Amino acid sequence: MAYTRIYGTQAALGLLQSKYVFNYPSSSAVVSWRAGFHQLLFRTRVGALNRRARDPYALWDFAAAWNARRVRPFLQLSNISSTQYQEVQGVAMPGRSIVGGVELVLFSRR
Repeated sequence: MAYTRIYGTQAALGLLQSKYVFNYPSSSAVVSWRAGFHQLLFRTRVGALNRRARDPYALWDFAAAWNARRVRPFLQLSNISSTQYQEVQGVAMPGRSIVGGVELVLFSRR
């Protein structure tokens, strides 16, 4: 589990303040879990973010992989809840996505 809070004031930065500074979340919390069972690996992550002058939102990701010797299939689900959000105002981030594939290990140092 992790929690981050950012606080700043405009006067402290003077004219050096970036126009992107308010795109950073003012607070975020993340809970993640990783586990392995035989050759199966699992990871999930749930995060909640709060950006200045915008509604807070939550994101949920999940991944699974088979850690075989030379052939390693994997599946990754991102933004499972299909949350609509913008990290930079005016730029919509992708909704739900699924990525899958196979990693082939040609040479190994084991």
